[in-house]
Amino acid sequence: MPGWRWLLVLVLFGPGCASYSTRLSPRPIPKGETELGLSADLWVSERKTQGRATLPVAEMSLRYGLSERVDIGGKINLLGGELTAKVALLRNDVVAIAVAPGAGLQLSAANTDNNNDLLIGTFHLPVLAGVRLGDSAEAIIGGKLLLHVPAGTGTDGGVNPGDLIFLPGGVLGLRLILGDNFALFPELNVHFPYNIDLERWRRVVFQGGLGFQFLL
Repeated sequence: MPGWRWLLVLVLFGPGCASYSTRLSPRPIPKGETELGLSADLWVSERKTQGRATLPVAEMSLRYGLSERVDIGGKINLLGGELTAKVALLRNDVVAIAVAPGAGLQLSAANTDNNNDLLIGTFHLPVLAGVRLGDSAEAIIGGKLLLHVPAGTGTDGGVNPGDLIFLPGGVLGLRLILGDNFALFPELNVHFPYNIDLERWRRVVFQGGLGFQFLL
């Protein structure tokens, strides 16, 4: 199946959401190629009233190479999904730099407070740098800007407007190329949520784990 049709399947059948994972190399997928990704992560944060929360996050992603400098893709998990476009700003045999703006929608979200957001729009902008470590590995580091825009918050009395949450953070990953069509991708994301409406910081959020990438 051509790559664009895989992406259409993601849009039509994914429930619609974004997690904190990144799992992107700054080097675009080769033009005309499709990459399938599977990942298993843990989401960890401290809650004000419930102590530490640790939740599993399983995701599937697909990316398609549009050109030598641009690829597009999306990912889904049990709560929703997101779409991203990745644009290479610099590429040579050793170093690559890219931006990957994206947007998503999630049906619900664990967060660092004691409320339950029912519907959240997510907008993010990672800036990624990758350094090749020989022919079989790439170290990746990046800064990320993430915004959560809740449509409503569930309470005992019904649905109230949610708070805008700004989540600056960063990502550290290592892409291990184990064959022509397969790579392992351990990764750690760290975010520092800031409640814009209440003007206060929430507890730090971690998400990390292992990804498996297949060039189809």
